[in-house]
Amino acid sequence: MRQFALYIDEAVQGPFSEYEVQDMIHSGKVTAETLCAPAGSENWEPVSNHFSFGSNLRLTRRTTEKPAASEDTEPVVPRLDHDIRRRLLMYGLADAASVDQISPIQADILIRETETRIRRQILTRQISTFACIGAGAIGGWFGLTNDAALGTLGGVAESVAKQQDAKANTSWTNFCRRAREFAESSVTADTAPFGEPLGGAVAGPILLSRLQVSEETAYNFATHVDLNSETLVGPLAKFGITLEPRRTLHLLNTDLPEDILRKARAQAETLQLVISPLLDNSQFEPMRDELLAKFPDAAEIPDAARLRSELSGLRIGELGMAADKVLFKAREAETIAEGKGAKSGAAASPRAYGAWAARLRDFAAQINLLRDRIRINTDPDARRKVWSDFNLGTGAELAAWVLSHGARVMESDEQGDLRLSETTNLRAETLQRRALVSFRINSDTVFLPWDSPFLVTGEVTSTRIPNETFLARERYKVVSLIETGGKRHVFRADVGGRMLSVFRESPKVHYLAVAREKDTDVLTVRVSEAMFRAAKTGDVIPLDALAKLPVHATPNEPVAPNCLTPE
Repeated sequence: MRQFALYIDEAVQGPFSEYEVQDMIHSGKVTAETLCAPAGSENWEPVSNHFSFGSNLRLTRRTTEKPAASEDTEPVVPRLDHDIRRRLLMYGLADAASVDQISPIQADILIRETETRIRRQILTRQISTFACIGAGAIGGWFGLTNDAALGTLGGVAESVAKQQDAKANTSWTNFCRRAREFAESSVTADTAPFGEPLGGAVAGPILLSRLQVSEETAYNFATHVDLNSETLVGPLAKFGITLEPRRTLHLLNTDLPEDILRKARAQAETLQLVISPLLDNSQFEPMRDELLAKFPDAAEIPDAARLRSELSGLRIGELGMAADKVLFKAREAETIAEGKGAKSGAAASPRAYGAWAARLRDFAAQINLLRDRIRINTDPDARRKVWSDFNLGTGAELAAWVLSHGARVMESDEQGDLRLSETTNLRAETLQRRALVSFRINSDTVFLPWDSPFLVTGEVTSTRIPNETFLARERYKVVSLIETGGKRHVFRADVGGRMLSVFRESPKVHYLAVAREKDTDVLTVRVSEAMFRAAKTGDVIPLDALAKLPVHATPNEPVAPNCLTPE
């Protein structure tokens, strides 16, 4: 039972039950303008918003307590018959809030008085009608048959009828119309469905838009690589060198440094030297001249001209000494490039010295290759020694660098196919800057650049992985469970001076707030009651189910029909 606080005599009193307030209304202590506040509310409003002041009948209290043995004790009021309730509401003798507080005897008295008054009004209307007819007959008897006389008599009869019946007829018509409208509207108000909450975009596209895929892992890569049978496999077989043909691709995240590329090319050149055929001694003089023609000139560096002059008379037997001299100048140039040494020419920049140093090292490597080529031609065991010396020095440095820099490794299958999933968008030009292919000769690992003549490479393809593949891996967990609805709505209408009401409660709507592990915001999705009851915080919602759910910006209420307003 509801409780009310009352503002009486400039003071807050109560709380009082509904029956106590009714007693104070009938005793005159509380009027329609007296302010009240229902329990749990901070808003003050007139008592007439909650209690009817149209009837002077005292309402009988319902109680489950055993009545005291006294003549003043009122019996428990039985529930009214459905037809009596309907007639009380239709005649405006009670509203939905107070109709069950009227006893059958009180209801019978109220209905009988109201229907008696209505019958009297109908009788008055009938008498007025017969009076008009009788007046017309009398007028005809006395010869009042002309149009003017009949018109005058009709006007008088009409005036009498209007004076006697106009007000009652209009009131009755209006009452019947309003009662009929309320009956129809109350059915609509009681059955009209609540609409779904506003918003509610399907979650699938939203989940895709929230997906963050790194371009470093967005592609599947495939290619093919073989060892060249003409330039490598065949010559190795002639010398009885064991070749392990399985290929491995080492893919770096950044471009290979120049010194690493230089070492990889030097290994390829050393391998070419090892498998090269014997030459006539007469062929070495032209090879020396061809080598000297490739000397790295640098016009802005005076040492370049002096070094060229010193090497101009280079003899075949002095190749080792010449290589050492070139390497010495390369180290000097690197020192100047780092700002630690004195320049011999004012015009040259540190960057020019650095570039010249790199070219000198390449030139020194070419001198050593020519020296080793001559050794192989004169010493049958020189091939093995040249290869071994390289792999113990520069080759070991190259292998150590590759293994320590986190390259992604792909083993080819027996047909030489290479595949890598979830990588960056790779193209052939990218592999030329970032990839090395390795295989084994005897027990030594060989690292070759992608564009090495010892390799036969196929087409490089990078296929974008569908976002749905990444989306299927995401794990959205339940953060909180939210429920809306269950609010009281009302339809009100004035019938015969009484405000009648129909009450409805909005249906419950269920939401789950979900988020990924590192999300700073959440998605609010609307779910069925069964899914809501089965869920708990921390549960992972399957993506195929989540993608079909509606997403709302906030947990909205269901949309009430136009005929209902929230209380």
